Amino acid sequence: MNSSQCSVVVCTYNRLNYFKKCLDSLLSLNYHNYEIIIVNDASTDGTRAYLDSLNNPQVHVVHHKSNMGVCRSRNTALKYAQAPIIAFTDDDCIVTKNWLKELTGGFTDVKIGFVIGAVIYIKKGYKGYFPERLISNNDAHWPMTCNIA
Repeated sequence: MNSSQCSVVVCTYNRLNYFKKCLDSLLSLNYHNYEIIIVNDASTDGTRAYLDSLNNPQVHVVHHKSNMGVCRSRNTALKYAQAPIIAFTDDDCIVTKNWLKELTGGFTDVKIGFVIGAVIYIKKGYKGYFPERLISNNDAHWPMTCNIA
């Protein structure tokens, strides 16, 4: 797929300083056909005021009235996503300019699929070093979702 439309989802809760850096990186993507959906999970640290001050038609903001957790926040975002590809990143991630292009490049003409990029630790408490963390995924039951489409 060449620059297919994509919805990028970021859920945030009380991490305004991290989130601002994340959003700056998302707005600088080398990708032309995407929207950004932000779910503010009832932050109390000024996130709401910051999001309400944004004036960018590419950014869609949803505020939860109470903290519902990241799973429900992601499900909220899915209700608003307009694109056939939905990419998730965490509010403390700073994506590279080509992140979305590389992530969506894994999709071809398929009906369902996903591409995952995450660090999976080998076992609880493991503190290995890169690239060890990327080689093994023993007994994994689910993927981490810091970067998933």
